[in-house]
Amino acid sequence: MWRARGLGWGRRLAVFAALLVIEADLAHRIDLIDTPTLLVALGAALLATLAALLATLVAWRDIWRDGASGFGHSLLTGVLALVVLAPFVAAGVGLRLAPPGAIATTDPGDPPPLAGRPVAADGRAVIAPDAAISGRRYPMSSVELFAAARAAALELGWTILSEDEPGAEGDAGGFAAETRTLLLAVPADVTVRIRPAPGGARADLTTAFRIGTVDGGLGQRRIDDFFAALGEGLRRPAEQ
Repeated sequence: MWRARGLGWGRRLAVFAALLVIEADLAHRIDLIDTPTLLVALGAALLATLAALLATLVAWRDIWRDGASGFGHSLLTGVLALVVLAPFVAAGVGLRLAPPGAIATTDPGDPPPLAGRPVAADGRAVIAPDAAISGRRYPMSSVELFAAARAAALELGWTILSEDEPGAEGDAGGFAAETRTLLLAVPADVTVRIRPAPGGARADLTTAFRIGTVDGGLGQRRIDDFFAALGEGLRRPAEQ
């Protein structure tokens, strides 16, 4: 019995794609490659995965129509290729369903500026429109809110890049931070602004991925996580 065509190429391409994704992720996490290089590597892995699936389909055709051997081999190759392909499909669906916009902010009228990046070419933010994204006011001084906001950012694993601590209770302040996605460690910038407000102080955020023109809804999640951590931190002393 002759072996189905495409078995060898399908296996090699699927293994190559899986190893490329893993190695690119690890290299990016330890800063051996930058984000554009990571995206190129992922694009190559995606092409290799699609080619592996095509080779697997050719093999299945031979097995089904002509009774060729190699079904188990081709099944394992297909499963591996689908595992590698799954994150790409999930990312595509997420981008399709997420609100448009590359930058998320809690203050569309006066967004906190991102460090080293204009909010937009014309000075206006590209907003992911969602009424749930809004700044929050707390019954405390700007100095106290700055300290709590900074602690919340560090608790989330954000790296503080620069900060402007309020000198007095009536002063404004804030900080710029970097955070990375759990998958592939893609960097994003966050600016947290603290301003005095009636009855206390207000916190506003602007966030965006460092490269690219889409957000995929992750900016809102970043903002939600920050306010959740901030609220938890403010409640903690009262519970102790």
